[in-house]
Amino acid sequence: MEVPLAYLLIAIGLLFLAAEVFFPSGILSVLAVCAIVGGVTIAFIHDPYHGWFSLILVFVAVPAVLVAIFRCCRVGPRRMPRLLPCP
Repeated sequence: MEVPLAYLLIAIGLLFLAAEVFFPSGILSVLAVCAIVGGVTIAFIHDPYHGWFSLILVFVAVPAVLVAIFRCCRVGPRRMPRLLPCP
């Protein structure tokens, strides 16, 4: 039961990280970091294999999510991001 919870926490953390781009508050980024760290910790507690896999997954997924979000949106006149058609 711990492994699905760990990957669910990592996915929720990535969603919070993406939401921080559209709703900049700082709270979402703190929640994202807590969820991601909690997910990786739970994975390490369950099994070192799942822990290392989730850690590598986080190191690849976080920059990929940020690049994808920033490529698909641009800052509008009110300094809020607006969506663009993805290339």
